Amino acid sequence: MRHRRLLLVLLLLLPAPALSRELWSSRDETIALEGGGYLKSQLLGMHFRDIFLYDWISGDDSVDAGGQSVTRARIGGDAYWNDFRLGLEYEFSASVLSSVLDDMQSGSGPGGSGSGGDTSGFSMAGLSGVARPRIFDPDPHRGDGIVLEHNIDRAFVHLPLGPVDLRIGRQAITWGTAWFWKPTDRFSPFSPTDIDPDVKRGIDAVRAEIFLGERTSLDLVGSFERHEDTGREWWAHGGMRFRTGIGRYDLAVSAARFQQSQQGNWMGGLETTGPLGPLGFRAEAAFNFMEESHDWDIEAVAGLDYRFSFGLMVAGEAFYNGYGTDDPDEYLSYYLDMSDPLAGKMPEKGERLARGETFNIGRYYVGLALDQEVLPVLHVTLSAAGNVLDPSGFLMAGVKWSVVENARFSAGALIPLGEKPTGPDAADPAADLALNSEYGLMPVMGFAVLKLSY
Repeated sequence: MRHRRLLLVLLLLLPAPALSRELWSSRDETIALEGGGYLKSQLLGMHFRDIFLYDWISGDDSVDAGGQSVTRARIGGDAYWNDFRLGLEYEFSASVLSSVLDDMQSGSGPGGSGSGGDTSGFSMAGLSGVARPRIFDPDPHRGDGIVLEHNIDRAFVHLPLGPVDLRIGRQAITWGTAWFWKPTDRFSPFSPTDIDPDVKRGIDAVRAEIFLGERTSLDLVGSFERHEDTGREWWAHGGMRFRTGIGRYDLAVSAARFQQSQQGNWMGGLETTGPLGPLGFRAEAAFNFMEESHDWDIEAVAGLDYRFSFGLMVAGEAFYNGYGTDDPDEYLSYYLDMSDPLAGKMPEKGERLARGETFNIGRYYVGLALDQEVLPVLHVTLSAAGNVLDPSGFLMAGVKWSVVENARFSAGALIPLGEKPTGPDAADPAADLALNSEYGLMPVMGFAVLKLSY
């Protein structure tokens, strides 16, 4: 196996959209073109804390660190003709990866998923979300530790039809109101440990938002995926979300069906946001039911936030994850097909986890986020989340700096807390493998991101 060690610094950015400027408009202003984009450089470094699983994945028992450098260039624009809008955004990325991360992403190591582009949930548990399949995406070019990708992340037509906003094509869709955990946001969510939640991945969908009043609307969504070389190549998901306001509170009720490998998963959702005295309050819950197995669970989160006069924002959440378990001995079944742990098959129990629709396998969680404005252009952040029963968790500290109007920089570190996994250091460590804690599987990470918008 390749010997390559990248000692790491990792980098993350302030979630700021690319600039959008008017490029041209007709004299009567019925036709207009807008455009913009960004150039972003990310560095990510990991120390594996002598966790033997990373040696197993890489096939090299001397590996103690890894990292990657990612450069992204994104350009996009919107064409307007009266109320008609056509949107298109293209992104090119070039990644240089250390051997262990290359094996995890390619699926070539003993612990890889064999899926080609997606990282196995077991090897990268808790590190980031999984990229959901779409109807069409160009295959990435993979070399020895190098990945080049083309990504048409937005491609849609938008047409207002009276009280109806109709959008067809590749687009971002967000449901939910909470900070760390959004159990009703299932189409393409961010992970609570995602170190760069900058641009939400687009999905192929038809969306109609019907405005019924100043604070009332009905959102109808149908999304589509292509799963090549599977028994069910074409998948469809669909849902509806009704939003309204009562007094100072905003409320939402949703219902959706998400396809899985063998059966459908129905979800009913409730959301609310509003003031609670001087505090901001938000809560949501998802009720999930499996069509054929009749398994069901409830996920619920509630949180409070407050902003002090001296520029400190504090937010906290508590999360109940009925999808998970309170027994660490069952954790492994969410990551591996336990009938054949090394086969790389989709684990039936953890399919929602592997599909990137949910991110946690424990039962009770708490989260805390702090954001202190030092200067209008400089913020210091600290966030923490933990599995209460393990116990395990992580701390993430960073800085966000608006260098100039069009340049943003952020950097920080993520430190996991919790008991490390244990198992024999042999050719088949999964036979007697015990994860022991959820976040104890994660490496220490450092990050840095520089983003130039244009």
